[in-house]
Amino acid sequence: MKRTFRASVAALALSSASAAFAADKVVVVTSFPNSMTGPIEAAFEAANPGIDLEILNKKTSAGVKYIQEISDANTADIFWASAPDAFEVLKGDGLLASVEINSDGIPEKIGAYPMNDPDGKYYGFAAAGYGIM
Repeated sequence: MKRTFRASVAALALSSASAAFAADKVVVVTSFPNSMTGPIEAAFEAANPGIDLEILNKKTSAGVKYIQEISDANTADIFWASAPDAFEVLKGDGLLASVEINSDGIPEKIGAYPMNDPDGKYYGFAAAGYGIM
């Protein structure tokens, strides 16, 4: 049995995010551990002096709840998680902005599953598969 899944991010184009954010801080709410986000934070800040990449590590459901709770005075720029259903919840609540990301060379679908939201509210950032014999 082969299974493929998609992880999504709301505009995780951090390598070029400095042009997208006027502030001196970019806040990322993520379910990924510091062992993964720490090197990304360090590389981003080295490439973008003067911009602080603040990582708020929360489990996916806690991250969704956090985004919902701060919606009246949003302080988060990016929600980064591996659960497409979390993005669908936030999209349904009207809490995701539309973004445009160059995804040339990335397939639109993996099997029957779309890589990106057709409305441009979130984009896939990774696909992986595994097999069980």
